[in-house]
Amino acid sequence: MPLISIIIATRNAAGTLGRCLDSIRAQTFRDFELLVMDGGSTDGTVDMLRAGGDVVTAWRSEPDTGIYHAWNKALVLATGEWVCFLGGDDWLWHEGALARLRPMLR
Repeated sequence: MPLISIIIATRNAAGTLGRCLDSIRAQTFRDFELLVMDGGSTDGTVDMLRAGGDVVTAWRSEPDTGIYHAWNKALVLATGEWVCFLGGDDWLWHEGALARLRPMLR
């Protein structure tokens, strides 16, 4: 079981999702899973998710009713002790962001 489940909701986020995924890739703390729920994108987001297997644990692309619906669908798959919600245009500002959380989460 990972310490953190990172859940990202996306829809047509090809312009911003790369930065988000790169920021997670860069993390020095690796005890996490990354779940992405996409709302049926048509702009290349799905291609990015297919190519992101090095960091994306699981993803789905299907219509939803918005960000909260997408996050709730991902919660069913989450196995982490803690959950971090992100949007497709969010990013972790420092490669040690998750590592800094670890002492407080344990």
